[in-house]
Amino acid sequence: MNIRLTKISSNAKTGPIPVSTSSSETCPDSCPLKKENLCYGKLGPIAIWWSKVTKNNQYIWKEFLKDVSKIRRNQLWRHNQVGDMQPSEENKDQICEEKAVELANANRGKKGFSYTHYDFKDPHNRKVIKQVNDLGFTLNVSTEKHWQMDLAISYGLDATIVLPSTHNKKVVKSAGGNRIVTCPATYNNDVQCANCGLCQKKNRGYAIGFPAHATKKKELDKVL
Repeated sequence: MNIRLTKISSNAKTGPIPVSTSSSETCPDSCPLKKENLCYGKLGPIAIWWSKVTKNNQYIWKEFLKDVSKIRRNQLWRHNQVGDMQPSEENKDQICEEKAVELANANRGKKGFSYTHYDFKDPHNRKVIKQVNDLGFTLNVSTEKHWQMDLAISYGLDATIVLPSTHNKKVVKSAGGNRIVTCPATYNNDVQCANCGLCQKKNRGYAIGFPAHATKKKELDKVL
């Protein structure tokens, strides 16, 4: 599983912060966007970079951890602009606990955050997600349905949710009564991850919503 850290990103959504990219094999089969071939990482310029990282076998995990540890203190950075957590060798549907903890330890003193489509209903995955969050690395559960998001929050996990492309409200409530705060960058051109940081806030008590975008947003709306 290949991985690379870009020290200053040129990604318009993240802004000029460090970002990492993990090879496509890290994405679990539990991701519905993978099943439906609707992953935004397969579309546009990011797809070219993702393909290069996936095919490059010259960059190893220990080197990546060393690079993460060198990120300056209190720096906001995004793990996996595309890709997911490293899978367990024993079960590809589970997050590798050892590597997740190593990543969280390398992140100490920094403000790292990421998202995962690994099934949070799996007790092992839920344990690992909570463990890395307790160590200071924010790992958000990615969801597509309100009930999934509500369940994740009931477990004490930080969650995000994909919203229909027509969504145009800053704050709404789920069927379970949880607040969904729309990502500010989706309606304010002056906002990037670099000057926002909502996704990095742990135990925030609300989900962050991302309206469907890119060329396949209509197909994604049908899945939602």
